[in-house]
Amino acid sequence: METKISSAIFNFFDSIFINDNNKQIIFDIYTKYMLELDQANIMLNEGISLYEKNDFANALNKFNSVISKDNKNSYAYYYRGLVYDELKKHAQAITDYLNVLKVSEEFPIVNYMLAVDYDTLANYKNAYKTSSHNHNQ
Repeated sequence: METKISSAIFNFFDSIFINDNNKQIIFDIYTKYMLELDQANIMLNEGISLYEKNDFANALNKFNSVISKDNKNSYAYYYRGLVYDELKKHAQAITDYLNVLKVSEEFPIVNYMLAVDYDTLANYKNAYKTSSHNHNQ
């Protein structure tokens, strides 16, 4: 199937670009990008497995690597936020949970996690705001 997809993409580039050299360059860039996304997904799953084993330092490294390859990966931000919570780095967890909300609407639990972290940091105004937002959905 990958060959069919690659052929279809190459044919798409063929219809856009007259110059074969440009077509191949664009195709190579696209292929590299897709491979990096595949690697990012593999690292994400490895990070989740490490998180579940309470290996937070190595999980954190995996999630950092995923985010460096795909800065819109909401799952990597979410799990990195969970790691930061486990490490009692609540301000960093909040930053990651806010990043989740910027790139995805799939995580309603993030508002709860934000409220808990804000409360932990005695930021009661934001804790109430995110908690209220969670109840209004």
